[in-house]
Amino acid sequence: MRAPGAARAGLAALALALGVMPAAGQTAAGQPAQGQGQPAANTANGAAPALKPEAGKALGGGNGGVTIPSPVLTIDPDRLFTDSDYGKRVERDLEAQARALASQNRKIEDALKTEEKQLTEERPKMAPDAFRKLADAFDAKVQRIRKEQDDKNKALGTRREAERKKFLQLVLPILANLIREDGAVAILNRQAIFLSFSGIDVTDRAIARINAKIGDGAALDKNTPEGTAPGTNAPALNAPKPAAPAAPGAAGSGAAPSKPPPDAAPGTAPAAPATGN
Repeated sequence: MRAPGAARAGLAALALALGVMPAAGQTAAGQPAQGQGQPAANTANGAAPALKPEAGKALGGGNGGVTIPSPVLTIDPDRLFTDSDYGKRVERDLEAQARALASQNRKIEDALKTEEKQLTEERPKMAPDAFRKLADAFDAKVQRIRKEQDDKNKALGTRREAERKKFLQLVLPILANLIREDGAVAILNRQAIFLSFSGIDVTDRAIARINAKIGDGAALDKNTPEGTAPGTNAPALNAPKPAAPAAPGAAGSGAAPSKPPPDAAPGTAPAAPATGN
């Protein structure tokens, strides 16, 4: 027959594994234990201390649908973009452009190899000076094409960063609503935090709202007036500033020149218009 202490230790271990560890001073059925007021089991028997429900939440790795009231929330910016419909659409477009560029590079390479072979075959029939001119022109052509293709490749990376910035501009109001709803004061970058409860991470909630609000963003660029930030009525960050009004009396302002004073001498020229200086 098992000793009572061993039975209690086994029950405690099972309850802990199932996440239903009874509080100290209670049995698994929630009734007061014998000798209430004394420790239910000491560490010598191998029993684990009682855990509060919120203390048993996992640390890190997604929020699991659990929200813990906190003045500070966390978010994963990279996953916010890549897991959203908007980010997935951008990545699909960029991958398609990258494949097209790679195919174009292969065709250009084949054409240059053919041209180089023809130039090499013609060399014995040509004067050295004439061949040198053709060879130099071919080298310059290769360098120009290489730079053009490198610029296209860099443009893909530039567009990725530009799309991320535009995405963050679009989702800021959505994230602000999450802050207000949760009574928080800030959202921090999860990647910059060493340790935190997963319950304060709002990445999944934010992605769901972003998908519902803006979708993949494909229609935003088509419906955005020139000089307006996509998805908003606010001016874009790079929108040109309106021109300042012309100074009174400046050239081209249409202001009439001033008349001479009544007591001016006959033949006196009218005063020059004020320039505002």
